[in-house]
Amino acid sequence: MKTIQDLPSLIDSELLLGEKLLRLLDLKKEAVIQNDLDKIDELTKEESESLHDIEECGFERQESILQLSKAPIYRVTEKLGDFIPQIKDISLKDILKNKRKKLMDLYKEIADASKLNGELLAQSMGITQQVFSRLSHVDRRTKNSNYDRFSEKKSGKPTYQLPSFNREG
Repeated sequence: MKTIQDLPSLIDSELLLGEKLLRLLDLKKEAVIQNDLDKIDELTKEESESLHDIEECGFERQESILQLSKAPIYRVTEKLGDFIPQIKDISLKDILKNKRKKLMDLYKEIADASKLNGELLAQSMGITQQVFSRLSHVDRRTKNSNYDRFSEKKSGKPTYQLPSFNREG
């Protein structure tokens, strides 16, 4: 980035990447609801790549703001929210305020969608664990009853012991 006028287009790039990630998160939610494990895996990979791209774009934005704010007329910062009030051009200031608001709103939506997906996945895993636990319990009961049925008895005595009572004397 060379000038302050380039900052809006850099933020636009970050917004586009964020919107792509939000779409992926929505698709992932649907895949979780449908229990489509292959689709979840595919979307998780794409989500990871998109997150990386957004992070890189965010770092580039911060670095650009830091370099721009080193000019003598500004206070040094890397935060867009701290930099905007220092801008003299009212039109550019308004554009950047609007883009910053969109960016903050988008990141909130991404955080909410990620949280929801995490909760859905956790719930799905909990249900799966309950099902396996029940199946395992039924399997153990079935195995035990089948093994008892075919176990050899060495004598005609019952396989359990009766309590002993001394009845004499």
